[in-house]
Amino acid sequence: MYSLSEKITIALSTLLFASFTVLNKTSFSSIGVLVIALLMMFFHCQHSGWRLPRNIYSFQISMLLFAVFSLLSMAWSHNAKDALDKGISIIEICACMTFVYWCHRDFNTMEPTILSIVWGGYIIAVYYFFVYGGVDLAMQNAAEGIREGVEFANINAIGRVMAIVIVLNVYMLMHSNKKKLYFGIPLPIMALISTMSRTPLIETIFGFVLLAILNGIKNKKVLNVIFAVVFSGVAFYLLYIVIKDIPILKGITSRMSSLINLFSGSGSVDSSAVMRQRMIQTGWRLFKSNPIIGVGISNAHYYAHEIISRNTYLHNNYFELLASGGIIGTYLYYRIHVKLIINLRKSYKIIDDPCMLCIVVLLMLLLADYGCVSYYYKEIYYYFTLCYLCLDKSYRDDEQPVPLEEI
Repeated sequence: MYSLSEKITIALSTLLFASFTVLNKTSFSSIGVLVIALLMMFFHCQHSGWRLPRNIYSFQISMLLFAVFSLLSMAWSHNAKDALDKGISIIEICACMTFVYWCHRDFNTMEPTILSIVWGGYIIAVYYFFVYGGVDLAMQNAAEGIREGVEFANINAIGRVMAIVIVLNVYMLMHSNKKKLYFGIPLPIMALISTMSRTPLIETIFGFVLLAILNGIKNKKVLNVIFAVVFSGVAFYLLYIVIKDIPILKGITSRMSSLINLFSGSGSVDSSAVMRQRMIQTGWRLFKSNPIIGVGISNAHYYAHEIISRNTYLHNNYFELLASGGIIGTYLYYRIHVKLIINLRKSYKIIDDPCMLCIVVLLMLLLADYGCVSYYYKEIYYYFTLCYLCLDKSYRDDEQPVPLEEI
């Protein structure tokens, strides 16, 4: 069992993660997040005898490098204020994640950090249904193909959080000794269905397939890997055939069919899928005109307004970063993913090692980035912190220092 101070840390971490989405569009978003983070740090310092950590960790350097580039891009941005806001936002996120890292580094396992994400997801789902008008209304609209957003956050961003929460939840139900803590899994599943978001649905399926594949790789059973890939493909195709006519899933399966038609070149395609393709083309066009440093972080939407009459982000993190940050900006952001995956792969040892789960989360993020812009989302950096904590714990279990140059 956890001590009182550990329970307080978990509770505050849960509120912190939930606040990233629940308070996202409020005027006191930054203040609310800061207050929760400071409370976490206060209780941590009180428990540790008021000793503040003095180490500079590699994850801080990685995040700050991207933040510095965002600030430097003010010099060539169409609107310097947008680049400034993103740079400052990422620095604030880095400070917040530093508190999380310090407070969670003392736990003996990764479960408290995973639990904070899962329970934070439960809170987001409950609040989503409360704002929406109830579970019944949300499910009814999903069945009728009516897609309505909510004021407090982007509907696709909510879906992305639910995708990660569902995969973490299932993993912990399989491997945790405290299974009763994960009883709320119906909440994120219903929320994901209600959002009718295509990318999070694909992300969730992809996560389950990856768990099966990595299990086979860890056991060095090639046949298991091949079977997992083939079986997963066939199973999900059959599942799609079965569920596409279920009323409650009509909305999301209809949008999935439209996406499949876009890539296959046959059948009807909704306007959303067509516009996303135009945004990708716009991002590629901007990248070719400014391939090294881009047009300035958070500035691609100005050019999108001129080219396709849509003053919005490009709905694709890769092309958004290529357009706004060029090769340098894209490298500084995605080096975090790549370095983490490489080092986590070296570190995991047993079948239920959280390092494997962290690899799955990172690969899910990479897949989902094709369908949304996420480089400034606070929850993304919380996932990064989860992965760094897991890697740090792996090195400490082996009594090795965390090699800064490797991360």
